Amino acid sequence: MLRYMKSELYRISHTKGAYILFGSINGLLLVMNLVLWYFGGIEDSFHYNDTWFSFLMLTTAMNVILLFTSLMGSLLFMDEYKHRTLMNSIAFGLSREQLFIGKWLVSLFVSFVELAGTLVIFIGSGYLLLKNTRPESLNLLLKAVGYNLPIFVAGLTGAIALLFLIKNSSQAIWSWMGIFLGLPIVVSMLAMKFQFFANLGSWLIYNITGEGGVGEDGISYVWSLPNGEFRSIVAGLLGTAVFFFIGLYGFHKREIS
Repeated sequence: MLRYMKSELYRISHTKGAYILFGSINGLLLVMNLVLWYFGGIEDSFHYNDTWFSFLMLTTAMNVILLFTSLMGSLLFMDEYKHRTLMNSIAFGLSREQLFIGKWLVSLFVSFVELAGTLVIFIGSGYLLLKNTRPESLNLLLKAVGYNLPIFVAGLTGAIALLFLIKNSSQAIWSWMGIFLGLPIVVSMLAMKFQFFANLGSWLIYNITGEGGVGEDGISYVWSLPNGEFRSIVAGLLGTAVFFFIGLYGFHKREIS
């Protein structure tokens, strides 16, 4: 399996998809900091050219990062069924379990590297270009990422599992959207009438990342919600476990052609 993982890392490092996504996300974040810096330099009444405002934009956008996990999964899976590489790997002696676990581990590793790189570029450009009026802004950003990390892992695991189970990548991602976004919407509607669904909705991954709550400074953070940190970690771990075993079992049973 280690040889397969090395080959996957080599393949990913020589394809454009992950680089394009990484460059696009970091380009947008860098442009945001540059715009704040520019307007702060030409307009004295502009008070948003500081790290507090910039970092807060990302701190309160954890649900957007969750959505990107589906795109990352799709880019890293690289239409394996279309190119028939899964069948070739099995023909060369790899088990389905090795393929699934190896792909999952490589996807996690690459995603963590890209997330870390994005944070370094975003935070570094913020400190270089903007005023640091409230030093706690960095702590809040890192705290938000840390508490939501299990949820991001669950999102990526769900994408990888569905891509293994559904041959068409577009259909797999739409299925991901239905589970992670569509289901919370349905549950939220039912919650208006039934308390059971109100309780269930508070444990759904997307709802946790975008749930409203008020911290001491009037901003919504996961840890400012009732049992927010606990629900974020547990929901992420449970989601990861469920999608991992569904993907592993389903791929073991499905026909590959």
